[in-house]
Amino acid sequence: MDGIFSIQSCFVWFSTFLSHPPLPAEIATTLNHLWKAKVPSKLHFFGWRVIHNKMSTKDQLKKMGILVNSNDFSNVLCLSEEESLPHLMGLCPITSTIWRKVYEWIGLIEKLSLMEFKSFFAHCDKVKSLSKRSIVAVIWLATAWSIWLKRNVINFKGESFCFNDCMSEIVVNAWKWLNSKCKIVNSCNFHTWNIPLLGFRM
Repeated sequence: MDGIFSIQSCFVWFSTFLSHPPLPAEIATTLNHLWKAKVPSKLHFFGWRVIHNKMSTKDQLKKMGILVNSNDFSNVLCLSEEESLPHLMGLCPITSTIWRKVYEWIGLIEKLSLMEFKSFFAHCDKVKSLSKRSIVAVIWLATAWSIWLKRNVINFKGESFCFNDCMSEIVVNAWKWLNSKCKIVNSCNFHTWNIPLLGFRM
């Protein structure tokens, strides 16, 4: 530079360090749907990390040299595979059961399959109704969030997994977030929303 500070010169200097290749169109679309979800900001950040595979799962910690003992690599929910985000959030038999139960709770959603529901933000255009799309987005985030929190308490506090507790958290959090952002209480009270829990008992 010429030694004289200006906003333009500052922008040019920083842009050389902050510029990145443009996001692929499918990722940009997925993130656009995520930002529209009616949830607390921390859930937007959580969803962003899930979509970009930036969660601190054990396979990532192993790559960084943080986990070195092979006995620590397993997914604590099923103990059958090395923990990775795709496994934890869908392929694990325990979390697969959770996703299936939530999918059944929501009911038939146009042409959205169970596999597509597991990666909802990449397929939410299939839900044409914007109000339904908004509700399903919140339920998806509540499900992924509950799975992640349960994984953490097992890893760090040594607690055991309880399917009923996990489903209860999903139903309650989804209701709480939707009611605070969308005021669905006028069309669906919590008693009605909570009824599916009776069918979730394992």
